[in-house]
Amino acid sequence: MIDKYNKYFFLKLIDEIILYISMLKLKKNEFISIEKYFNKNLFFLGLKWLSNQIFYPQFYWYNRNGKEENSAIGMLKSFNSINDAEFFLLQHLKYPNLRIWGLNGWNSIGNDISNKVKQKSTFYFLPRLEIFRFNLNITFILNINGKNDILNTINFLQKLRFLSNSKFELSINVISKKYNPNYQEWFNLLTKAIKEIKTGKIKKIVLAREVKINLSSTVSVVKILFFNKKKNYNCYHFMIAFNKNLGFISSTPERLYLRKGKKLFSEALAGTIDNDINKNISKKQSYFLMKNEKSQLENLIVANDICKQLQNIVSSLYVSKPTIIKLCKIQHLCRSINATLIKSLDSICLLRLQPTAAVCGFPRKNSRVFLLRNEPFDRNWYAGTGGFISLNKSEFAVSLRCAQIKKTQIFLYSGAGILDNSDPNEEWKEIEKKIFTLKSLFE
Repeated sequence: MIDKYNKYFFLKLIDEIILYISMLKLKKNEFISIEKYFNKNLFFLGLKWLSNQIFYPQFYWYNRNGKEENSAIGMLKSFNSINDAEFFLLQHLKYPNLRIWGLNGWNSIGNDISNKVKQKSTFYFLPRLEIFRFNLNITFILNINGKNDILNTINFLQKLRFLSNSKFELSINVISKKYNPNYQEWFNLLTKAIKEIKTGKIKKIVLAREVKINLSSTVSVVKILFFNKKKNYNCYHFMIAFNKNLGFISSTPERLYLRKGKKLFSEALAGTIDNDINKNISKKQSYFLMKNEKSQLENLIVANDICKQLQNIVSSLYVSKPTIIKLCKIQHLCRSINATLIKSLDSICLLRLQPTAAVCGFPRKNSRVFLLRNEPFDRNWYAGTGGFISLNKSEFAVSLRCAQIKKTQIFLYSGAGILDNSDPNEEWKEIEKKIFTLKSLFE
């Protein structure tokens, strides 16, 4: 009964919007963003709805607080840098909540990286349609780029589908699985990293591992995130699908930053220990994490680095005491870092903060050089960020606990912060735990 009502409501809404825009009198290059608000009348059209659509790219976003959820579909404009996306928004001040969605890859930010590589590692797009949920309230946002785009928009709306009645299942048949680096290579790489740290040139290096999985048939990007999301809590969940079987997903606990006007909210998430379903055991593990010198040092390195990067672009800065964030299999130390920006420009924030010492190391430049010379794979989207920018509010989550999907090939990524007293075997166990729930989908 609920599905029939929502289907009727959805189709009626589409018809009403088509009627409205068919009567619009726009100039040739007049951009318009139409918003329609609903209060508890329609359930959110999320991942299952996206999987039933023919338009790409698709972007899905679920805030870790559970209050916000977004489905963005179709592309009106694309941008190869955050500067270009920001410039577009500044040209349309009458739409302060207009959101541009995208990914910043590992190589999208950095003074020593060529513009060609940066552009290849960056993807932003202004969606044709965005469906946004805040608590129980739903907003439809439809973007139209001038008079000549009205017919394109109507065609788009007419081809949107409601939910399918077919079963929503994830069928996986694994042919092979390869670790890069493998355990012995990991042991050798960590030994080399620790030796480098002991020279004093680097305080911390974050080493990662890629798991390449070959499947017998293609798999849906949307379905991988849907079933991984069900297994993980206290996480951001986001996805970009360039087509049905090509994309990137992440279920990450870490925020790079949230910006509301000139208010900036970042965090240092570093230092890890197991989590247990037994509350008493979990509590003991939390206590140990709080008292563990290695974990506290690792977290402080990240916090201090963020504070250093924010120098000269903020007028005030506050760092909290460490707290614990509990996930399915592990727990992390977290320090909140709140600041007031001098200018509310995301291009500046991103340049300063990505990548943090939590995914790269410290100092940033020396750590990146070591990783470039020694890590045996290209990080691509891993350890970058995903999210959105708008004039009023922007938010990026760090691309961790993630997978890159390329038709019948899946690449899983996880990493660990290495200090001079790190144990290669324990760090191997840590990266296994970090990727456990995602990897379990392919067991």
